[in-house]
Amino acid sequence: MSRLASERVASGGFDAAFADGWLMAQYVPASFRGLKVLHEHNAEHVMWRRQADLETSFARKTLVRLEHTRVRAYESAIVQRFDVVFAVSEEDRRALDSLGTRPGSVRILPNVPQAGLLDRPPLHPNHEPTLLFLGTLGWPPNAEGLSRFMRDDFRTLLEHVPNARLVVAGSGASEGIVRRVYESRGTEFAGPVADDEILYSRARCFVDVGVGGSGTKVKVLNSLARGLPVVTGPDGAAGLEVVSGEHLLVAADPDRMHSALQRILRDDDLWTRLARNGRDLVRTRYVPEVAFEALDAALALHP
Repeated sequence: MSRLASERVASGGFDAAFADGWLMAQYVPASFRGLKVLHEHNAEHVMWRRQADLETSFARKTLVRLEHTRVRAYESAIVQRFDVVFAVSEEDRRALDSLGTRPGSVRILPNVPQAGLLDRPPLHPNHEPTLLFLGTLGWPPNAEGLSRFMRDDFRTLLEHVPNARLVVAGSGASEGIVRRVYESRGTEFAGPVADDEILYSRARCFVDVGVGGSGTKVKVLNSLARGLPVVTGPDGAAGLEVVSGEHLLVAADPDRMHSALQRILRDDDLWTRLARNGRDLVRTRYVPEVAFEALDAALALHP
């Protein structure tokens, strides 16, 4: 990869090099004299630190803390090589700034949802109490959060809504996650699904149960863009310009999570308001022609 990148740069004619992600940053040749831009999808060292906090095994906690130290050192070294570093949220921007970046070099380039979701017709409230979790199941924050949700929150919800269903969909699930879903009451494993519209149209709400991580959650943006109301914890809403009760419901503890889920399952007026406002927010803030203005500005200012 280093050889290929160096050969392309040496051929001339490039004004800017854009590294998409922290692991690609190492391949931008030091000899390149044009604008160097790095897009950090997460503040990676923050993600590893939060993962260490979630670990319960002493051995795993020790290993993840070691990885956090290594990642922070690497990330600190690479961000200083770039003229512009894009973070996806203000929280990540501050975290990357703390690594010793060039003054004013870290800017915000928000995530955007999957293309085409805003073009689909509005959903209508499904009166079946079906929750949807659709995400990368091999991603540790998702896997850990899903396990906790099935063990605690969803089990409590079933005491109040006995016919509630939780549909778990996405790629990369471990055997342990699949087994846990099949063994849990009221849960269903859909696995990787080619047509996500089947899932969105069947669900009453999207529940983001991920914990830790960094950046902003594209799966939450996808659901808002599709017009399916979202119930999430603080981590799911972090970095997004959302207001709980207006665009989605944010529950900071188990009691609030149970209350929020029951409200969205039973209140059609609330459902309709959140569905409409979530889509409106995406249209005004999280579409490429708006979200990527910072990238246009960075490229336009380069001599």
